[in-house]
Amino acid sequence: MLKVGNRVDADQSTGRIVHVPNGLVFNQIISNYSKGLPFLWNEIPVLVTFDIDWQKAKEILSEIVLKNMKDQRQKAEQKLKQEQYKYPIHYSNPEPVVYTVVKNSGIMLTMRYLCEPRDRRNSEQELWEETLHQFALHDNIDFAYPTHRVYRSEGDSPKI
Repeated sequence: MLKVGNRVDADQSTGRIVHVPNGLVFNQIISNYSKGLPFLWNEIPVLVTFDIDWQKAKEILSEIVLKNMKDQRQKAEQKLKQEQYKYPIHYSNPEPVVYTVVKNSGIMLTMRYLCEPRDRRNSEQELWEETLHQFALHDNIDFAYPTHRVYRSEGDSPKI
């Protein structure tokens, strides 16, 4: 088998061959990305600052993932209908979605969508480039990153 992941991002081939002894096949779990439904859920976390219009940022991300992953979603739904009697795979909602969670450094908006395993890297690039383009059009949307406040004495204002 070709090894994927580990030192190479996005589940792409590393160029190494992996040998799996027969004894392991019967004693351990082995993941197969191409058996059953040939799609997996991928997530792209986007961290934005607390002081922006996060609802607008979420709306932009929702539009991006819905528009760009429309064909993938339709293929996945079609394949799911074909395979639903063979495999116990059921998704109540295969639509792309953007989840919201508060982190220490900002608001995490995570795009979640179905894609083919070998198309993960391309889909991420497509979605990130569109996100960068769309966010650049809005002065009230900024990416967040970890920061630390340092106070010199009680009377000084914080230095970032």
